[in-house]
Amino acid sequence: MSRRKEPVIPNALLDQLLAGCAASAAFEQGGLLDSLKKALTERALNAEMDHHLATGEGAGTARNGYGRKTVMTETGKLEIDVPRVRDRLARNRTQLANAIRGYAAEFGFTAAKGMCNVEPLLDRIATDPAIPTLARELFASHAVEYRHLDEQLDEIDEKLMKWHRENECSRRLAQIPGVGPVGAALLMMKTPAPELFASGRQFAAWMGLTPKDHSTAGKSRPGIITRAGDEALRCTLVVGATALLQHVRIGRGKNATPWLLEMLKRKPPKLVAVALANKIARIAWKMMMTGEAYRANTSHRRPMYAQLEISQSRRAHIDAAVLIWCLNLQE
Repeated sequence: MSRRKEPVIPNALLDQLLAGCAASAAFEQGGLLDSLKKALTERALNAEMDHHLATGEGAGTARNGYGRKTVMTETGKLEIDVPRVRDRLARNRTQLANAIRGYAAEFGFTAAKGMCNVEPLLDRIATDPAIPTLARELFASHAVEYRHLDEQLDEIDEKLMKWHRENECSRRLAQIPGVGPVGAALLMMKTPAPELFASGRQFAAWMGLTPKDHSTAGKSRPGIITRAGDEALRCTLVVGATALLQHVRIGRGKNATPWLLEMLKRKPPKLVAVALANKIARIAWKMMMTGEAYRANTSHRRPMYAQLEISQSRRAHIDAAVLIWCLNLQE
């Protein structure tokens, strides 16, 4: 007679977990099985984070709360809390760079804007004999910490880019002006199924990029944006739209549509950036729904003569000069 196999989980522990509910209810949506999956996933993520911070890989970093995320499992959606490490590293680097600039200014050293100018500033300080020895040692410690944060961010960005290159939809979304690889990856990672949204406007409203409605008596009074949804995703789209606007305002780039130029004439740049982020979100939803690639609208691009506002007689001279030049090339 074969012996009965001992259960992997003791019966006493199972009785304790199932206290007050039927065993069949554990397999339902939101039941005991989903609760165990959520608890075990969070335990694994927290253990990985504790190991990262304890082994020196996360020197200078700390926990920065948790962001609500959704993971798809065989039994449906499962929400877990994922520590936002990358955002914390970026904030730490910005804070340290500002501190270095402030300390350097006390000794008469300044540098241009941008993270790329912090390293040259530290090199100048390290080689200047006029700086006291103790100050140079302190700047050297800041330099080590700054380079370590840079290496950590580069490692995370490399993993993010690898995921982006392997995802076909993320590559398509990166073609949208103002999105880029990071924005495309965040759109794919943090957006639920696009079929859940009835329109692009609903998708933009889910991200908090639509104004609050205070209309009454037939008068439209839109307020500030709702700021609902995922803050990191919304912030990334707004920052990308702001960078695109900077190029448009100085006359660079090919994204100066009539709608955008008219908005810049009537509204403040920050408000236009949010409106452009709203438009980017709608385009992204449409591309995720249809699987199409991004197609730039070139109908707004006027001919060279219209852009330069050249007179009719001057156009004839230019045409004649171009014709002569072409004939010379053929000879």
